Amino acid sequence: MRFPPRPTDTAQMPYQALGAPPPDLQPTPPVYPGPPPKTSAMTWVLRGLGLVLVAAVSGMIWWSLQSGSGGGDSPKTSTSKKPGQFEYSTVAERVIDSDCAANATGKVRQHFQDHPCKQVYRALFSTTSDKDGKKILVSVIAVRMPDATAANELRALVDGEDTGNVKDLTRDDKVKVEGGPQWVAYGEYKSKVNKDLVVIVESDFYGAARDDARDSDTLSRVSTDALRLGDQIAE
Repeated sequence: MRFPPRPTDTAQMPYQALGAPPPDLQPTPPVYPGPPPKTSAMTWVLRGLGLVLVAAVSGMIWWSLQSGSGGGDSPKTSTSKKPGQFEYSTVAERVIDSDCAANATGKVRQHFQDHPCKQVYRALFSTTSDKDGKKILVSVIAVRMPDATAANELRALVDGEDTGNVKDLTRDDKVKVEGGPQWVAYGEYKSKVNKDLVVIVESDFYGAARDDARDSDTLSRVSTDALRLGDQIAE
């Protein structure tokens, strides 16, 4: 006896190819990244400014290191003194005074009373003979006058015989030099004028007395060379 077919017996099964996996087990297609975002013009400008800033800062750091090292031919703020024939050590630092008459003797003192100076600078140095190494005391005095004419008049006076002079620091009893000469004025004297500045130098050997024999040639060269110190102590 045949039974009428049930609805389920005639329903169509979903089509599926033989050997294919079920839909829920099929592989997911790969996802590829999209193109990179485009760089805007403003971004390039900012990058360029950043590179310029880095270069500027690096340059400033390099320049600072070079300046601080003091190497090479970089200019210095202090001027170097031209070396002379002799080297000097300071025995007494400079003493500055505006009353030249009170620090002078004889006709020079009288001259200052009528023609006051602007300032007087005095200092003591030592050096050694380039012949036998004997020690030499050097007095350097610089007198600033109102002008070049007054300076030349003063120099003409101090260069004369028995006219007096500006007192050196040992003569003025301001400095005691152990083992120094009896008086530097017994040695060799030199002077010069530089515009309104008169420079007076006297030198003598340590331990020398008035009537002792001296190497006048060496003392003369020392006094001549030490004239350059007058410009320095008057700065």
